Amino acid sequence: MGRARPGAAAVTAWAKTAEALLLAGAAMLVANAESPAPAAGFSPPLERPMLLSRTLIRELADGKAIVATRRYRVAFHRTEAGWRIEGALVASEIEAPPPLAALAAIERGRPDDGLFPILLDSAGRIVPGPAPASASEAVERALAAGRAAGADPRFLAEIQSAAAVGGGMTRWPDTLFLPGAEHREEAQDIALPDGRAGTVRVALDRASTAGAPTMSRAERTVTTELAGTRRVARETWSLDPA
Repeated sequence: MGRARPGAAAVTAWAKTAEALLLAGAAMLVANAESPAPAAGFSPPLERPMLLSRTLIRELADGKAIVATRRYRVAFHRTEAGWRIEGALVASEIEAPPPLAALAAIERGRPDDGLFPILLDSAGRIVPGPAPASASEAVERALAAGRAAGADPRFLAEIQSAAAVGGGMTRWPDTLFLPGAEHREEAQDIALPDGRAGTVRVALDRASTAGAPTMSRAERTVTTELAGTRRVARETWSLDPA
């Protein structure tokens, strides 16, 4: 007599566990990837308003995607240890498939409390800080709304995994605001519960316009490959005069 096939709940639980392991690997790569030496004499424009934009794109299994863009009015201030970036959210643009309307609405209204101030050390690198819990709480409320509306549990499980990508990518590249160009890639194999392996790849590209004292554009791509599936999450940043 053959082995009984696992139920949908068991498959979903396994998939979430496997994704969590992969995403933990992604978070580790993002946090621990070696950075190049900072540009000498980092000197951002002090007290001058600038517009910082960040877009996060998460691909879904059906070919659709969640696209979240937030724009902040920011300014650099000198401190004894380096610099402090103060900022305020000025716009939120969230695109999501109709079943995720509740998640999109919560994201549009989320104030991003805890993002600022961003502290930079004397070389212009971001000083790591604790990640705010408000984002994960908002996702849980949106998932609960989706369950109440009868959304496909497999779809909701995928969104929960996609939200975990955001958690793993919350720490911005430490060299994000530095001028000049940078390209780096890291890859890591992760063992899965059934003995198979998944792979996480993280790539970062950063560039500045000629003569700019800070980063102008940057992009980070996290690719997870698991049991024949491939998921890509992208973050892009831009920094321009306000």
